[in-house]
Amino acid sequence: MKTSGIVVTVFLGILALGLTVWIGKYQAKSEVLIPQTGTNLPPDPGPEVSKTGPHPKAVTEGTEHNFGIMALGQKGEYRFTIKNEGQADLKMMARKEDATCQCTLGELEDGDTIPPGESRNVTLKWEIKVMVETFRHSAKVRTNDPENRLIDFVVTGRVDQRFSLTPGMMWEVGDLSQTEPTTVKGMVFSRAIDKFEISSVKTSNPNLTVTYLPMSAELLAEKGAKSGYEVQAVIAAAPPIGPYAESFALVTDDEISKQIEIRLQGHHAGPIEFLGPAYRKESSLVAFGEFKASDGKEVTLSLFVRNFDQDLELLAVEPPSERVKFELLKDSKVIGKTRRYQLKVKVLPGPPIDLVAGPPLKFELKLNHPEAASVVLSIRMLAI
Repeated sequence: MKTSGIVVTVFLGILALGLTVWIGKYQAKSEVLIPQTGTNLPPDPGPEVSKTGPHPKAVTEGTEHNFGIMALGQKGEYRFTIKNEGQADLKMMARKEDATCQCTLGELEDGDTIPPGESRNVTLKWEIKVMVETFRHSAKVRTNDPENRLIDFVVTGRVDQRFSLTPGMMWEVGDLSQTEPTTVKGMVFSRAIDKFEISSVKTSNPNLTVTYLPMSAELLAEKGAKSGYEVQAVIAAAPPIGPYAESFALVTDDEISKQIEIRLQGHHAGPIEFLGPAYRKESSLVAFGEFKASDGKEVTLSLFVRNFDQDLELLAVEPPSERVKFELLKDSKVIGKTRRYQLKVKVLPGPPIDLVAGPPLKFELKLNHPEAASVVLSIRMLAI
């Protein structure tokens, strides 16, 4: 036999003997190996796992809780249960670093050790801090169960406004009546709050009356709400001529939304009606557009007056203005009981005025009509 063949044979024999000894050694003593991946891993922050046993066994009844609907600012709490069905104490660890955000925190009740056969609660607490459609956050509990090193407890649900309004925060009341009260109805309700109370109504207008009563079970079910009220606002007859804008506040016992403000918007033509290309009825606005400030500009509106046999007179304009002038002219045309006039609105030459982005100029026209003692007109212009 050649010398090289002898060397190879001896080496293979020694290698086989070594493998036999190594296998026998680890068959004789069972050991739990915790798998690791990658390099330079940080130390495992969980409880230490026994390498020889016996071992605990962490069993949960469930790891996810759906709280349904909650509102911005509400706080929630839920208890999960962990049972130890193993043969050794179950060690647990809950770290703030293992929560998805500050909204969720896992707390271990009655200590961090569960003897075999016993159970412990894990409490998750959260607060709805951000207005998002869906909510999902979690907190992890680490254990010394080699088969269940990390248990992820999750809370999910939907986030809604504390209060919802129908038809919205702005209620359109349409054309107001000269002779009859105008009534508008709506609802304020919550899909998240089990119960809330309306204690009073705040309004600065004595001609506005607001009443409320709890929503019926049928209405609550229709809106998918837990609590709510039907609200009715009544505007007295013959409000001021022109656009109607009013608001009222519902005072509640809610710790966050102490007042719910609702705005009313409409228009009252009354016995006087303005027409003209530059007139915007919905806002009683006279739109001058853009013109040269040094030239000035004049706009003429048609004015129709009902239920008044005397000549309509313009008694005063408030506030007085050196730049904007009003002139009321009688027209000979009469249609039944309606008389026609012309209202000339003049912007005199002067320095530039930019009323495009800011609020318009507002003027109150004092008249001798018994049912329309004043009319409010707004003016918007860009005099360059």
